[in-house]
Amino acid sequence: MEKRRAFLILCGASFFVPPATLLAKDQKETLQALIEMLIPYSDKPLRNASQNYIYFIFTHPSLNDKKRKFLKNSLLWLDTFSIEKKRKSFDALANNERQFLLEELLEYNWGKEMITQYTILLLEATLGDPIYGINPKGLGWERVGFTPGFPRPKRIYRGS
Repeated sequence: MEKRRAFLILCGASFFVPPATLLAKDQKETLQALIEMLIPYSDKPLRNASQNYIYFIFTHPSLNDKKRKFLKNSLLWLDTFSIEKKRKSFDALANNERQFLLEELLEYNWGKEMITQYTILLLEATLGDPIYGINPKGLGWERVGFTPGFPRPKRIYRGS
């Protein structure tokens, strides 16, 4: 449990990670489109915080290189898959086309794994406690009608 809390504490630094150094332009656009499809929220601050959290995860030392490489490469694979199937990049598709493509992607092991991993990251970013620098002002909780358990942390847990 201590590792998890330490990890969440570090998530507060996610706003300081320069996104330009993490992904190529087409990967960023694919990631934005994927975020909109997996957890479609209209709150720009929540969407931006979720994207920043994923950028942060890409640079965090606790993420093993194999998983980091998979998460980054899967954005390229998704775009390539989209171009092969629809002759357009994933971010250029209409939402219904994106949805159909993601459903088709579930037939492939890498597609299932990609969708699973990004969904987990987005749920962490959306439903985590704001004290850890994620889920700004509890917008994610509000969006899903969640009332957090009590007592909530009053300060960031730094371990013993």
